[in-house]
Amino acid sequence: MENNIFDFKHDLILSLNGISFTMKPVKGGIFWRGTQNTDPYGINYDKDAQKDDLTIHECGVPDFYIGETPCTQALWGTLNPYWYVDSKKRDYPIGNVSWSEVRSFIRRLNDRLSNQLLEFHFRLPKEIEWEYAARGGQHSHGYQYAGGNEIDEVAWRENRDWTHPIKEKKPNELGLYDMSGNVWEWCEDVFWIEKNGEKIQPKQAKPGVLFRVCRGGSFNSAPVNCRVSSRKGFHPGHGTPGIGFRLLLAK
Repeated sequence: MENNIFDFKHDLILSLNGISFTMKPVKGGIFWRGTQNTDPYGINYDKDAQKDDLTIHECGVPDFYIGETPCTQALWGTLNPYWYVDSKKRDYPIGNVSWSEVRSFIRRLNDRLSNQLLEFHFRLPKEIEWEYAARGGQHSHGYQYAGGNEIDEVAWRENRDWTHPIKEKKPNELGLYDMSGNVWEWCEDVFWIEKNGEKIQPKQAKPGVLFRVCRGGSFNSAPVNCRVSSRKGFHPGHGTPGIGFRLLLAK
């Protein structure tokens, strides 16, 4: 792969053991992160804003690539040979994986594809990168959910059955699918809550254990948890069918 491929203008289509996956370019920029429910004429106003949401503040983000979809069961299975992949669910997002397991998977993925990546490497998105991408980056239309304001056009949610195949709902402004609903997506960051100007861990976190951020909501989430500003924290060893992840590629 030539270095000029990494121009942040074109999709990167990579392959591992015959499984192809697409990384979408995201040009960096300045955006308003967080939300508020106090000023209907203000930036990022959202009547459904929650206490775990961040307060409005301006942020800058550099260029990066992010997965067009959440990591699929097929891709996960390429580096986890003992993980049973149902042939009918190869294009479903992987779920039931902990933050720690995902980090291990990404280390192995970098090792396997290092000859193609040059100075780039895979990792989990930082929370700020995830939100910037979910909002549509430089092309954002200010939607409440990733790709629109009508949740059922862009997200699988409030369904008690299971996850759904990727790319069956509308993408967002950057061509990213399933950033709202289907599976929560792990981020790199430690989860904290703003309280009286301080950053604190949630009450359920035990001493010495740092919860990690999940974003986007899942197939059984209420709409309020599928908003681009919604954020939750889970134990890094925690895994449920509704928690997966999305790859990020950067220098």
